[in-house]
Amino acid sequence: MARNAGIGGGLHDIDLPERILDPEETVYDVAVGGQSDDTFPPLIVTDRRVLVTKDLPWRRWKIQREVPAAQIAGAELETRLLSGRIRVRLHQGRDISFRVNERTRSAEVAALLRHLAAVGAPPL
Repeated sequence: MARNAGIGGGLHDIDLPERILDPEETVYDVAVGGQSDDTFPPLIVTDRRVLVTKDLPWRRWKIQREVPAAQIAGAELETRLLSGRIRVRLHQGRDISFRVNERTRSAEVAALLRHLAAVGAPPL
């Protein structure tokens, strides 16, 4: 999350790992989404899966969508006039479409997803 400092109005991520990640799961990167219902949902890329979660006041860090890493076929950053969208392509099923405001960090996460889809491991 340190890479996303200043993006998303201060994400309250202190308890995020304990709430949704397995203890042995490794986080490769995080993209902070555009504001949605007074929160900024993150897209999290781990060694096992890609997931979108949202910090809800009544149920902290609810997973909205997740797919196994093996299902990732690629990704791209689609630019819009004022924002953008990371589209995570899947081998099967409906793609993950994730709205973002910050393009530089989002482009880095999309590039990581493409690399993981092609190579199966993060860049060194």
